[in-house]
Amino acid sequence: IAALGPDLIVAADYEWNTNYRARLGKIARTVVVPSSDWREATHAIAAAVGAFRRLAEMQKELEWRSAQIRNKFGRQLDAYRWDLVDGGGEGGEYLVFGPESGPGGVLTGAGVRLASGSAKVSGGEDASYSAVGVSGGLEGVTNAGEIDVLGDAGVIAYRSDWEANGPKNEMILFAQPEFQELAAVKAGRLVPLPDFLPQGYGDALALLDQLEAGLKQLAT
Repeated sequence: IAALGPDLIVAADYEWNTNYRARLGKIARTVVVPSSDWREATHAIAAAVGAFRRLAEMQKELEWRSAQIRNKFGRQLDAYRWDLVDGGGEGGEYLVFGPESGPGGVLTGAGVRLASGSAKVSGGEDASYSAVGVSGGLEGVTNAGEIDVLGDAGVIAYRSDWEANGPKNEMILFAQPEFQELAAVKAGRLVPLPDFLPQGYGDALALLDQLEAGLKQLAT
């Protein structure tokens, strides 16, 4: 880091960064931002570099884009309730994200209504992260909950990536018979969201683009 000669170091508040904050501060001015809330992190970075005007522009752009989707796809948004899922756990474990989470806040702002699995997720040690781990039902997975928490979802939106076949652990979840029997899955109402975990306004706007692509598919 020192060899790069930075004027500013931005570090997420993970322990491996905060443990070295004093040493980082000797290299350059260091700003530690919250890892759990992308909006707060973006605000802190904007403050550090004096970019409040640009921040306000991006906030307005996100609001405008959200309103555009609500107005354009009102019928599809009214027709279904969604669960938000990250199938990233080994052995079939997965995460369900709630309305206070990064993806939950962006998607509900654009008119997505949450099914009970996601709607019930709130609080905990980190309300802004707002996700709970549940079992995919495979032997050896001990987390509370089962796939049937997704049973009343009309649509399941899931964290995807740019790989053609999707991430390995996601495929483990999708391959399970219990998952295949969910109403949303049987109806083909699965929406991939590569920018599922936004880290800034660029990610959030990309997430809305992916939501729109999913809504167009639902319209057919």
